[in-house]
Amino acid sequence: MNKFIFIIAVFLGSCANAQLSIESSFNSTHIGRNQNLLVKYQWGRISANAGAKYSFNNHNAFPNGFIYKKSFWASTGGEHAGFETGLQIKILRKENFDLFGFYQLQLTKSHIAIEWDHSNEKMTVMGPWWALENNFGLGLNIYFTKSLYLTQKLGLGMAFYRTYSQPNLLVVDHNWEFCEMLSLGLGWRFVK
Repeated sequence: MNKFIFIIAVFLGSCANAQLSIESSFNSTHIGRNQNLLVKYQWGRISANAGAKYSFNNHNAFPNGFIYKKSFWASTGGEHAGFETGLQIKILRKENFDLFGFYQLQLTKSHIAIEWDHSNEKMTVMGPWWALENNFGLGLNIYFTKSLYLTQKLGLGMAFYRTYSQPNLLVVDHNWEFCEMLSLGLGWRFVK
C-alpha cells in the first residue's frame, strides 16, 4: 500500500511541474471515425495524454468488403464511448510548430456491422467486440498563438480484436490486422 501511495505522490508531484494542454481531435481510424477529448501533460520533450472518445456510426461505408475495417457499429449508447491514451516525443521544435513522433492506443467495445438494409434502414450487427488499436507515427502541432494550436497525426500500427460472444465460421476470436490513423484537431496549452 505504501508503494502505491508513493507512486501516486511522485506522479502528482511531476504533474505539478508539467505543461498542461487540452486537445480535441477528429480521428479516422481502422475501425471507424471518432472524436476525442484528451488531457495532455508535457515534461520537456516528452508528453503523455489520456481521455475519452466518442465513435460515430457511418452506414454509408457499406459494403466495404472487410470484416473489421470501418465496420464497428455502436448499437447502444455506451458503445459510442471509448478510451484513448498515448505518448509523444518532440523531434523538432521551431517557433511556430513542433514535429513529434507518437504512440496512440484506442480502446473500443462495439458491435461489427455486417449488412445495411436500405429498405428498413436497419443495420445487422454481430458482437460485441473489443478492439485495441495501436498506432505509431508522426505528428505536427502548428501554433496560432502561445496557447491555441492545430494538431495533426498520421500513423500505422496493429489492431487486435476479441469477442466474448460465440465466434462463427466467418469471424473467429483473437484476430488482428494492420491499421492506420489520421487525426486533425485543436489544442489549448495553458501557459504558465
